[in-house]
Amino acid sequence: MTASGGEAGFTLLELLVVLVVLGFAAALAAPAIRPGGGPAVALRTATADAVAQLVAAREDAIFDRRVHCIGLTGDVAPDCQPLRLRGDVALSAPGATSIRFHRDGSSSGARLTLVAGGLRQRLRVVGATGQIVLR
Repeated sequence: MTASGGEAGFTLLELLVVLVVLGFAAALAAPAIRPGGGPAVALRTATADAVAQLVAAREDAIFDRRVHCIGLTGDVAPDCQPLRLRGDVALSAPGATSIRFHRDGSSSGARLTLVAGGLRQRLRVVGATGQIVLR
């Protein structure tokens, strides 16, 4: 790292490479440093996953013209698919162990709460329509 004039130093290219590496490191570390970023992201992702699974079950019930079931507890009935959540997200569904979507699109209905790191997201599956509502 000697310049043509014999002085020691860094080239512009070397400095740019170091800045790019530091930028990547900061981008990777930012979600872990930001308060609430971890649980908030986990909850947002889990909510999107849960809604996608519920919507898919409702659409399958309408398309297949038969009942489709999503299990909400560890003891899932043989005809139910378990609701799969990623990360450290807890699910509570008082009074419901599963949600059944009927061939007309209606459902058995339920109120779900997803919890991650003290943050909550409530979902409601409307019985008469099978519609999923975020609260």
